[in-house]
Amino acid sequence: MQYSYEFKVQAVEKALGRGPDVSFNSVAQSCGIDHSTLRRWVARFQNQPYAEENMSKEKTPRQWTPEQKLQAVIDCESMDQSQVSAYCREKGIFPHHVELWKKEFTESSPKPAPQSKAKIKQLTEENKSLRKQLRRKEKALAEAAALLILKKKVDQLWETEEVD
Repeated sequence: MQYSYEFKVQAVEKALGRGPDVSFNSVAQSCGIDHSTLRRWVARFQNQPYAEENMSKEKTPRQWTPEQKLQAVIDCESMDQSQVSAYCREKGIFPHHVELWKKEFTESSPKPAPQSKAKIKQLTEENKSLRKQLRRKEKALAEAAALLILKKKVDQLWETEEVD
């Protein structure tokens, strides 16, 4: 299978920039290539003089605009897996990026409009006042319950003394 130069460079960048908790094999698997192929590409890249100059100057998937991401999702929607892979190699991205973007678009919900600071402050004060009022009422209720229990006990004592 033929891979574009941009795809190879991006795969090498991903392999070299992986964290300590990410294995080389998992990077190769996420790119959809065999780990030996990726190791060979990394070795070739590291043996080239001025390796940094050969790094991709294309935008990374994080730098794509929402419109470009949406267009990629739309383009790949009617394609099968091999066509999606070819499309992604051409664009310098990976198929998992398209899947992630699709998920982001389908699961995203509209964000609520930001409220003004004055409105937030007013709501905070109102909340504080209501909590204070609730605490006061809970204390009064507890006191009333205690008095009721004491009254019942006193009534029981008077009844037992009158019987004697």
